[in-house]
Amino acid sequence: EYDEKIAPLLARRAAIVSGESEPTENEAKPLEEYVAVEPDLALEDAEPGIPGFWLSAIAGHPSVGESVSEADAAVLEHLLDVRAERFGEPSADGAGVDGEYGFRLVFRFEPNQFFAQTELTKTVWLDEGYPARSVGMSIQWHDNMDVTHRTVAKKSNKSKKLVKTRERQA
Repeated sequence: EYDEKIAPLLARRAAIVSGESEPTENEAKPLEEYVAVEPDLALEDAEPGIPGFWLSAIAGHPSVGESVSEADAAVLEHLLDVRAERFGEPSADGAGVDGEYGFRLVFRFEPNQFFAQTELTKTVWLDEGYPARSVGMSIQWHDNMDVTHRTVAKKSNKSKKLVKTRERQA
């Protein structure tokens, strides 16, 4: 019931953030105060949509904001929308029918230099309302653009180059 009620609001937000649609006069009213504080801001010259909306939202979140690196921020600049899709129903024991109860996070990106896909997903299965396991889809990174891996070159004492690869989880 809640999902049905909020769906049109989320779709409208996605359209405004991506620039597919302009906010109505009523929707833009909260911006009037911001424009009054920033008098040099010319709305008619602005990019369509709200560039960097999701980067700001994620980086500003108290739980996850501190974990956003510069490399992450470069990728998140291209994020257009985030939505959650529920699947299954919890059973009486809270585990779901056949273990199929949870949600899928869908991240929609504009085409970018980092990876080939425009949608990335992460599926989370719940057990008694808590995450039991999760699986993210495989990302098809463009050559040398995988921000989760970094190669560092070091010289050894024998003047030969050693190449060490340091990986970090995304």
